[in-house]
Amino acid sequence: MHYLAATNDLPQAEARMQRLAATAPGNQGLQIDYAALLQERGLPRAAERQLKAAESLEPASLQLERQQAWVALDLQEWRQMDLLADDVVARSPRDLNTQRLARAREIHHLSELRLSVGKGLHSDNPVSGTHDLSFETAIYSPPLADSWRLFGGHRFAEGNFEEGKGSRRQLFAGIEWRPRDYWGELELSSVNFHGENKPGVRLSAAHDVSDRWQLGGELERISQQTPLRALRNGVSANRGEGWLRWSPNERREYRFSAAASRFTDRNRRQEYTLSGKERLWQTPWLTLDLQPGLSASANSRTDTAYYSPARDLAATAALAVDHTLYQRYDTVWSQQLLAGGGSYWQKNHAAGAITVLGYGQRLRWNNVVDTGVMLTGISAPTTANVKTTSPSLLMQIYGFKDDHAEHDPAQRPDASHLAVPYLQRAC
Repeated sequence: MHYLAATNDLPQAEARMQRLAATAPGNQGLQIDYAALLQERGLPRAAERQLKAAESLEPASLQLERQQAWVALDLQEWRQMDLLADDVVARSPRDLNTQRLARAREIHHLSELRLSVGKGLHSDNPVSGTHDLSFETAIYSPPLADSWRLFGGHRFAEGNFEEGKGSRRQLFAGIEWRPRDYWGELELSSVNFHGENKPGVRLSAAHDVSDRWQLGGELERISQQTPLRALRNGVSANRGEGWLRWSPNERREYRFSAAASRFTDRNRRQEYTLSGKERLWQTPWLTLDLQPGLSASANSRTDTAYYSPARDLAATAALAVDHTLYQRYDTVWSQQLLAGGGSYWQKNHAAGAITVLGYGQRLRWNNVVDTGVMLTGISAPTTANVKTTSPSLLMQIYGFKDDHAEHDPAQRPDASHLAVPYLQRAC
């Protein structure tokens, strides 16, 4: 079983461990190992139930308390995690597994820095602009009263268009709430665009319905999704979004979202996106995922200064390879390969091809640093009046402390964003 888990054959390992645990219900060690495997597959609530059943066999077991602490950390049961970790550390301070748990708790109580930078290295697309640059930095405080954190930061974006350079600057601060099964952020900001400052507000929330289902939404005044070209021409948008995510295990995930935007030029936009991940192949050092995507949008106005088709539809699929180059304890250096394509259609125009190629590297060090760089080349249809394709070369640099980023897709770099038409995102 340990061999199967070590070689990433988790489905087979779970099936065998489940049979062993069922045939030996009095063996607490087997029950704990089964719970650990469930947690590794992204099922912490199932692991919690398994550990609760095993607790009746020997409530004071050190191995049991240690595993319960790990599960409590995944479930955002912060106080329970602290109590269990305190007891485990007091009873076995020199045990390597205990020291690993103590280190995880120490990391949880640290501040967190998030940083991402995107740069357009080459593009002749007249809609999305040239030499575009964007970055975001945010710092989160250590936890306050278990479930709260303060945060603040800065966002910036700029691009060159036919009518001149457009830019957006945003200073923001807010509070994050993370109790069990919930996550939320309230953010207040000052947004500078088109030569003036305006107040912005964002409210984001998510709820873990079960191990497999998660739902959430976001309301934002002066949305970050407002096209930069719109801001360049003094047009902003308020946006609301709702989403539903299904992930039965670590090998499969699908997410559906629906959003509506109200622009100050009276344009109304609706957007629908379905994206997913299917694990096709996995070895101890390599994974191969299929990442399909489907998206559609509609706009009430097409006579705008920014890209705004009456109707459009994009269907994409990408193969994503993650290859571990080096691993020693909690330090992992890996490379990512991305190849994808699809088709983009808009009302009254023929469909055009989308092609994506990418390469990146990622370094995770000691569970406190997660950083990488991704270089992506995209060929996509341009405007309604220009039916050729436009090759674009984009570079993204990201970095953050690896601590409960699952509620924010931006903190999980992958190719799922390719489901959204490149022009819709960039223009």
